[in-house]
Amino acid sequence: MAVAEEMTAMALRLHQQGQPVALATVMATWGSAPRPVGAQMLICADGSFHGSVSGGCVEGAVVLEALEALEAGQCRR
Repeated sequence: MAVAEEMTAMALRLHQQGQPVALATVMATWGSAPRPVGAQMLICADGSFHGSVSGGCVEGAVVLEALEALEAGQCRR
């Protein structure tokens, strides 16, 4: 199973268990981006996460955005 499929399956499994989750996906890159388009990170409501969208340099900001999106109940781009 591909990594993106694994993240999606994990997100679905957690959602079905009643756990709020957000799935962040790299939609575009430029320059020497550490992760390619399609890289994903699954963020749980408790702030824990799985995967990576940047190799570590922006994960904290992605977690904060995801938690705000979960609180608001709306997607973000």
